[in-house]
Parts: sequence; structure tokens; C-alpha cells
Amino acid sequence: MSLRYGYVGSTEVSKQILSQLNIDPEIVISFSDAERDRISGFTTYSEYGDQWLQVDSINEERVHRRLREANLDILFVMAWQELLDTKTLNIPSIGCIGRHLSLLPKRRGRAPVAWALIHRLDKTGVTLFWLDEGVDSGDIIDQQSVPITFDDEAHDLHNKLTNATVDLLNNTIPTFESGVFPREPQDHTEATYTHPRRPDMGLIDWQKSAMRLYDFIRAQTHPYPGAFTYHKMDKVTVWHASVEDSTAFRGQPGEILKRVSENELYVQTGSGTLYVEIEHNNGNHPIKEGNVLGCLP
Repeated sequence: MSLRYGYVGSTEVSKQILSQLNIDPEIVISFSDAERDRISGFTTYSEYGDQWLQVDSINEERVHRRLREANLDILFVMAWQELLDTKTLNIPSIGCIGRHLSLLPKRRGRAPVAWALIHRLDKTGVTLFWLDEGVDSGDIIDQQSVPITFDDEAHDLHNKLTNATVDLLNNTIPTFESGVFPREPQDHTEATYTHPRRPDMGLIDWQKSAMRLYDFIRAQTHPYPGAFTYHKMDKVTVWHASVEDSTAFRGQPGEILKRVSENELYVQTGSGTLYVEIEHNNGNHPIKEGNVLGCLP
């Protein structure tokens, strides 16, 4: 067979995935520049020339016209912050394919990478599936498990999952070309869900243990906005942490036990101490040993 493919994505990760696939898409769709500030890692596809279409919504009639003109068999949807409606889903002759960063049916929903680290899972994975009207509920094409190590931060896990996605797709596309289109219905009774995360949910509670805060911080570092705290009225973003001692008590929770440099601190938690790397740009209040983070004057 010689299938006709389309591709949908608006992030650097989705662009990276497409660059490693052995397909020549008939159409590439991304969000308009109006969404640039809303989407982390926003990117464009100008190198695809007339094949590239920017949209405010993939469910617009003008987008439907372009998709029908492309006469697609399969539409890959690799990073898209919008559900496809029934009309859009029905345009490709075979179907629309999404990826989810968990081993479905477990952990459907939003922010699966952050939650996997916060919950200290020892593995997660990538699922390719046929999109339907539900949330991550379509029939499974294939899955690949990905281990999570204690040292993995959000960007590390994203890189692993991106590589796994490319492997899955490059293994699956030849199967499609042979005329085989795998689909295994999900066991919906086994489904679990994770809810969205907002930037304000990154506020650090220093009463929690060093081990829990380590997971909390590594889950929200780049490419996310970062976990954060306050020093007086200044916001302090914590980009990296490591557990110095998991049980030590040498001060009150949030107290700065040692200032290694302007951006490196040792901090007491509710149980144990953390080494943290921070960003404290334009702060009006210098951070000193003995100060307590998270307290307002």
C-alpha cells in the first residue's frame, strides 16, 4: 500500500518526532501564533511550505476542507491541546492516531509525566491509539514501557518517552503499509485518570519530607514552569534538588541551613534536608542563612 498521511502538532517535541519518521505528510497542522504564549515549547512548520496550515481549532470547517482535499488515510496527532470532534475524526479513511504518555488504560488525562514523577513510579510508557470522542479511550495500536530512575527529572523522562514514540511509530508505519491496522480495545474498567496541573500548583510545602519534595521538584522542572516558594515577597523558583539527608532535623521547615552560592542552598524540610538550585531574579530581599522560605513578612 501507499498510504497518505497528515500530521498534527504544535510543540518542539512533536516536530522532533515528525523529523524522524519515514513519511512525507500531505498536510501539517499546528496552532496559530495566538497560542504561542499558552503552549510550552510552541513551534511552527514553515519548512513545509504550502503543506503547512496554522489553525485556531482543528475542528473548524476551513480545516475540514483542507483535510478532505488532502485525501488522507491516517492523521497522526502527536501533541494537541484540543479534542477532535466526530466530524474531524471521520475525515481520514482509516482513522486518527494519538499518543499518550502512559500505559493506557492507566493514567488517562493530563500531565502524565509530572504525575508519574510526583508519585514516584518506577515505570511509565507510551501508548499509540486510535482516537475516538473520549479522553485517551480509543483502541490501542501498540505500547512501549519506559523505566523511570530515581535521578530522572521531567526533561529526562520526556526525552525517553519521545524516543519511545519514534520507535513505536517507525515500527508501526510499515505494518500499516502492509495493510494491517492493529487495534485492541481498552479495558475501561481498569482506567484511571490524572488531572491537569496549573503553574500555581507548583508551590512548595516545606513541611513535607525531603524525599517527597525531591519528587515534587523534579516533576516540575524544565520543560515546565518549575516548583516555587517565596522569600519574603520574592518568588523563588527551584529548578533542581537532591536529598542531602532523608531524616535530619537541623532547623525549622523551610529554613536555609547553608548558602553555597547565590543560586545554591541547603534547606530543612519536614523530614530531612535538601540541596536545591534556585532562580531568584530581581529579588528585593537577599537570601541569607537562617532565613525561612515560604514565610511572608
